[in-house]
Amino acid sequence: MILDLPPHIEQAIIAKAQQQGLTVNELLAKDYAGVNDDDIWLELDKHGLNADSMDINADEARHLMQILDNPPPPNPKARALLFGDS
Repeated sequence: MILDLPPHIEQAIIAKAQQQGLTVNELLAKDYAGVNDDDIWLELDKHGLNADSMDINADEARHLMQILDNPPPPNPKARALLFGDS
């Protein structure tokens, strides 16, 4: 599973893992081990990361559709996640 997180959230997670001497995967496994699916959705809701709908205007909708129809090439982090590049 890949989560699309805002950059500041991503950096906070990485920093927390580094402070604890863990990889991000180890940190998440440690913090969320034994959490059932319902708990995960509640946790996402708590941080505003689980929405059933989006309230966007017509301009934002057009921009979103343009990005979905013509996605930019993956950046180095995305390439590493998608293709295992280093």
